[in-house]
This record gives sequence, structure tokens and C-alpha cells, in this order.
Amino acid sequence: MRTALDVVQSILINDTPALLAAMTTPRDPFTSVGRAFVGLAPAPPQCWVMPQRTTPKTEGTIVASSSEITVKAGIVGAEPEMVAEAALDYINAIDMALRDVAPQALNVAVLRICIQEHDYGPLYERGKTFARFPEAHVIVHMEEQA
Repeated sequence: MRTALDVVQSILINDTPALLAAMTTPRDPFTSVGRAFVGLAPAPPQCWVMPQRTTPKTEGTIVASSSEITVKAGIVGAEPEMVAEAALDYINAIDMALRDVAPQALNVAVLRICIQEHDYGPLYERGKTFARFPEAHVIVHMEEQA
């Protein structure tokens, strides 16, 4: 799982700034891409790459696995419509970065990355601020020698 997390995190750090800048409404890059979401986004926009589960399968000397990862973004703003639109753009940038990665750019053990689902989640309100924490559910297929 650690290799899968490292690869996804590296892709997001390296590739999302240009994708976000190229949006119809240019978006700020993530201020951080971490691994431990604690329910707050103190310096939005932020992103977290979090492990969910790994399914291993061994055949001879090859260990194959599928690791499920949740990529969560933290978007905050003063207007609910703006937050909703930004959530669409940030998840789109995450999707494009992970979907378009060239196989040669992946770690030796990572065969491919598949986007399983986008979940935009609820809109939260706190005073005059709104927040949304959309998620991209990702599967990383790996194969290593045992």
C-alpha cells in the first residue's frame, strides 16, 4: 500500500498544479497533499491521499495486489455555488492527473491506476464559510516479485 500511496501522492503533487491553472476558471494549486485528513482544511485548497484496503493475490513468485485509495480534496469559500463549482474542477484535475499518467512514469511495481468513482459529498456551512470535501476513489494495480 505504501508504494501505491507514494505514487499517487507524487503524481498529484507534480501534475495537478498545471491542470488546475488550465481550468476554464483557473484554480489555485493544492497547498498540501498529505495522508491524514482530520476533518478540517486549515489551508485550503488541500488534498489527502488515504489508504482504504489492499487485496493481495500470489501466483508463484509474483505478488499482485489491488490497493484502494481515497483522494479527498478540501475546498472552502464564501459562496455555496463557487464551492460546488470548485469541487468539480478539483476532482476533475485529480482524475485527469491519475488517468493520464504514462505507464513509464509509474513506479516499477505499479501497473496501472484506475479511477473507480467520484463522490462530491455534502456542502458544509460554518458561519459565512462553506466547505466541501469531494473524493475520488482510486484503485492501484501492482505486481512485484515475491
